[in-house]
Amino acid sequence: MTLSVKAKRLLRIKQHPPLALASVLVAISGPALANGPTSTLYFTSTTYSPTNFLVFGGTTTAIGTPQRLAPLNLTQESAIAVFGGRIATSQYDSTMGSVYDANFTYVSGLTTSMAGENWDIFDGTTDGKFNYGIQYGSGDIKVFNTGWGGTPTLLFTATGASPTGIAYDPLNNSLWTSDYNDGTVRDYSMGGTLLYSFQNGYSQGLALAYDPADNTLWMLTQWGTGNFAQCSTSGVLLQTMSLGFPLYDTDILGAEFDLGLTSVPEPSVTAFAALGAAALMIAVRSR
Repeated sequence: MTLSVKAKRLLRIKQHPPLALASVLVAISGPALANGPTSTLYFTSTTYSPTNFLVFGGTTTAIGTPQRLAPLNLTQESAIAVFGGRIATSQYDSTMGSVYDANFTYVSGLTTSMAGENWDIFDGTTDGKFNYGIQYGSGDIKVFNTGWGGTPTLLFTATGASPTGIAYDPLNNSLWTSDYNDGTVRDYSMGGTLLYSFQNGYSQGLALAYDPADNTLWMLTQWGTGNFAQCSTSGVLLQTMSLGFPLYDTDILGAEFDLGLTSVPEPSVTAFAALGAAALMIAVRSR
């Protein structure tokens, strides 16, 4: 059975209850809302010493590795796509990029299609077949191959003041965007139809990522910081995370989770199933 977009949206809202109820679920089922992301969060930072970072699931500690292109005094890597343990990054205004393994260990170089200052693609995402980048200012969403190369084509143009962050949603086969100026998060079909939107209450955020393990969004809350927020896909704020970066000492542009990993049921669903089974057994024995 194929669910409609509306049905999927209603299912998501049921999966991500308001914060008060979510707190009860945590008490019952363990780390449904862990301290930090559920999966490993990957992001690029174009600081004075350009660095790639990862935050392992269940932690709030960022582990940094110098970008491969940084010692060459080239423009920093920003757009990022992660799939099946492979990380592909690209400079936003040149034809160079890098491939890393899941620990940000350098594997090989890339020849990309990001030539020209007019691209300004800071964040990226992937569905495993193609990479997608959103052009700052215009909102044009461009399609690349999985190495950020090929001849870029226009998928559609996202609305908003300054759409900057982008994340692919495999559950809904859609693209989420975040706006640098007004903090609006929008969900689009792959054909460009607006499916849903909410205000995240933050501005000057750039990076946006979708975690397939718990169907939530992570977004940078302010440029120049290491502060992230986790929201459900219905717009409920679930937690915030500060990585302790000095203000305006880091420029986090791209962020992603590994979208090639198999999604797992949320712990809260499993917990309720177990509780229901236990209650049934008690009821039967009491008869």
